[in-house]
Amino acid sequence: MVEFSTVVADGLNLFGAPLASGDSYFSASSFANKIFSVGIAFEGYRGILDPASNNSAVIGAGGTSPSGAWGGFLDPMGLAATPYVYLIPVGMDSMRTPPLG
Repeated sequence: MVEFSTVVADGLNLFGAPLASGDSYFSASSFANKIFSVGIAFEGYRGILDPASNNSAVIGAGGTSPSGAWGGFLDPMGLAATPYVYLIPVGMDSMRTPPLG
């Protein structure tokens, strides 16, 4: 289990860090924000069918993809090509109300 917190505030990314190049921004002026999709990258995960196909996401997360032909099916330590990740929100949730007037 990996626990993390989220925040929607001016000048911060979703994880509460200062907004940086390439970060997504959620407006604090909205009374509700919905996340449409997420991307997950596992460092050292051996099982993705074509690791170069998600190279931009991997590089953006600070990782690297293997180069050249990939024979992952020959790897005795290889894992499933389609791992599932479940995000279960827990804890306190808050909804802002728009200012009146």
